Amino acid sequence: LSILLTIIPYKSAFLTLISKLCFFLFQYIEDVSDAIHARRLQHGQTDLIGLCEVSFAIDPDGCFSDIRLRKTSGNPELDLAALNAVRSASCIVKRPKDIATGEIELTQEIDSNTGCAERGLGLRKLFHPKAK
Repeated sequence: LSILLTIIPYKSAFLTLISKLCFFLFQYIEDVSDAIHARRLQHGQTDLIGLCEVSFAIDPDGCFSDIRLRKTSGNPELDLAALNAVRSASCIVKRPKDIATGEIELTQEIDSNTGCAERGLGLRKLFHPKAK
Protein backbone atom coordinates (compact mmCIF):
# COMPACT_ATOMS: atom_id res chain seq x y z
CA LEU A 1 0.00 0.00 0.00
CA SER A 2 2.79 2.44 0.80
CA ILE A 3 4.33 1.81 -2.65
CA LEU A 4 1.01 2.65 -4.31
CA LEU A 5 0.74 5.86 -2.32
CA THR A 6 4.19 6.97 -3.50
CA ILE A 7 3.34 6.22 -7.18
CA ILE A 8 -0.03 8.02 -7.25
CA PRO A 9 1.47 11.56 -7.37
CA TYR A 10 3.33 10.59 -10.57
CA LYS A 11 0.27 9.09 -12.27
CA SER A 12 -0.60 12.32 -14.07
CA ALA A 13 2.93 12.80 -15.39
CA PHE A 14 3.07 9.16 -16.49
CA LEU A 15 -0.26 9.43 -18.35
CA THR A 16 0.90 12.66 -20.01
CA LEU A 17 4.07 10.93 -21.20
CA ILE A 18 2.14 7.95 -22.57
CA SER A 19 -0.28 10.30 -24.33
CA LYS A 20 2.60 12.19 -25.99
CA LEU A 21 4.28 8.96 -27.10
CA CYS A 22 1.02 7.72 -28.65
CA PHE A 23 0.57 11.05 -30.43
CA PHE A 24 4.10 10.88 -31.89
CA LEU A 25 3.60 7.25 -32.94
CA PHE A 26 0.31 7.97 -34.72
CA GLN A 27 1.75 11.11 -36.34
CA TYR A 28 4.74 9.10 -37.58
CA ILE A 29 2.46 6.40 -38.99
CA GLU A 30 0.40 9.08 -40.74
CA ASP A 31 3.57 10.57 -42.24
CA VAL A 32 4.65 7.12 -43.49
CA SER A 33 1.19 6.63 -45.00
CA ASP A 34 1.46 10.00 -46.76
CA ALA A 35 4.90 9.08 -48.15
CA ILE A 36 3.50 5.83 -49.59
CA HIS A 37 0.43 7.62 -50.94
CA ALA A 38 2.62 10.18 -52.74
CA ARG A 39 4.51 7.38 -54.50
CA ARG A 40 1.67 5.04 -55.46
CA LEU A 41 1.53 6.24 -59.09
CA GLN A 42 5.21 7.09 -59.38
CA HIS A 43 5.83 4.68 -62.26
CA GLY A 44 3.02 6.09 -64.42
CA GLN A 45 0.34 3.46 -63.74
CA THR A 46 -2.60 5.87 -63.67
CA ASP A 47 -5.17 3.44 -65.10
CA LEU A 48 -4.96 0.84 -62.33
CA ILE A 49 -8.09 0.30 -60.23
CA GLY A 50 -8.23 -1.83 -57.12
CA LEU A 51 -7.28 -2.35 -53.51
CA CYS A 52 -4.52 -4.45 -51.98
CA GLU A 53 -2.65 -4.79 -48.70
CA VAL A 54 1.10 -4.64 -48.24
CA SER A 55 2.77 -5.47 -44.93
CA PHE A 56 6.24 -4.41 -43.89
CA ALA A 57 8.39 -3.60 -40.90
CA ILE A 58 9.96 -0.27 -40.06
CA ASP A 59 13.42 -0.70 -38.64
CA PRO A 60 14.87 1.64 -36.00
CA ASP A 61 16.64 3.64 -38.75
CA GLY A 62 13.29 4.32 -40.48
CA CYS A 63 13.93 2.00 -43.43
CA PHE A 64 11.40 -0.68 -44.37
CA SER A 65 12.12 -4.39 -44.42
CA ASP A 66 10.18 -7.60 -44.98
CA ILE A 67 7.94 -5.89 -47.59
CA ARG A 68 5.35 -8.34 -48.88
CA LEU A 69 1.95 -8.51 -50.45
CA ARG A 70 -0.56 -9.52 -47.81
CA LYS A 71 -3.73 -9.40 -49.90
CA THR A 72 -3.79 -9.19 -53.68
CA SER A 73 -5.97 -6.84 -55.68
CA GLY A 74 -6.32 -9.50 -58.36
CA ASN A 75 -4.28 -7.32 -60.71
CA PRO A 76 -0.54 -8.15 -60.76
CA GLU A 77 0.34 -4.67 -62.11
CA LEU A 78 -1.50 -2.94 -59.26
CA ASP A 79 0.08 -5.25 -56.70
CA LEU A 80 3.54 -4.48 -58.11
CA ALA A 81 2.81 -0.73 -58.10
CA ALA A 82 1.77 -0.94 -54.43
CA LEU A 83 4.93 -2.85 -53.50
CA ASN A 84 7.02 -0.29 -55.41
CA ALA A 85 5.30 2.57 -53.58
CA VAL A 86 6.21 1.06 -50.21
CA ARG A 87 9.80 0.37 -51.35
CA SER A 88 10.13 3.94 -52.66
CA ALA A 89 8.92 5.41 -49.37
CA SER A 90 11.48 3.45 -47.33
CA CYS A 91 13.88 5.66 -45.33
CA ILE A 92 12.02 8.83 -46.44
CA VAL A 93 10.28 9.69 -43.16
CA LYS A 94 12.61 10.22 -40.22
CA ARG A 95 11.57 7.94 -37.38
CA PRO A 96 11.37 9.66 -33.99
CA LYS A 97 13.72 8.02 -31.51
CA ASP A 98 11.23 8.30 -28.66
CA ILE A 99 8.44 6.09 -30.03
CA ALA A 100 10.01 2.63 -29.97
CA THR A 101 13.48 1.18 -30.11
CA GLY A 102 12.61 -1.96 -32.03
CA GLU A 103 10.90 -2.88 -35.23
CA ILE A 104 7.35 -1.69 -35.94
CA GLU A 105 5.24 -4.05 -38.04
CA LEU A 106 2.57 -2.45 -40.24
CA THR A 107 0.01 -3.35 -42.86
CA GLN A 108 -0.86 -0.71 -45.44
CA GLU A 109 -4.10 -0.91 -47.38
CA ILE A 110 -3.46 0.80 -50.74
CA ASP A 111 -6.29 1.96 -53.00
CA SER A 112 -5.01 2.84 -56.47
CA ASN A 113 -7.79 5.39 -56.98
CA THR A 114 -7.65 7.33 -53.73
CA GLY A 115 -4.25 6.39 -52.35
CA CYS A 116 -4.13 4.95 -48.87
CA ALA A 117 -7.60 3.72 -48.08
CA GLU A 118 -7.30 4.17 -44.32
CA ARG A 119 -6.33 7.83 -44.21
CA GLY A 120 -7.65 8.79 -40.76
CA LEU A 121 -5.01 6.97 -38.75
CA GLY A 122 -2.71 6.30 -41.66
CA LEU A 123 -1.75 2.68 -41.81
CA ARG A 124 -4.32 0.04 -40.99
CA LYS A 125 -3.65 -0.59 -37.40
CA LEU A 126 -1.87 -3.89 -37.35
CA PHE A 127 1.19 -2.20 -35.93
CA HIS A 128 3.09 -3.81 -33.11
CA PRO A 129 6.05 -1.93 -31.67
CA LYS A 130 8.59 -4.53 -30.62
CA ALA A 131 10.76 -3.09 -27.88
CA LYS A 132 14.23 -4.48 -27.53
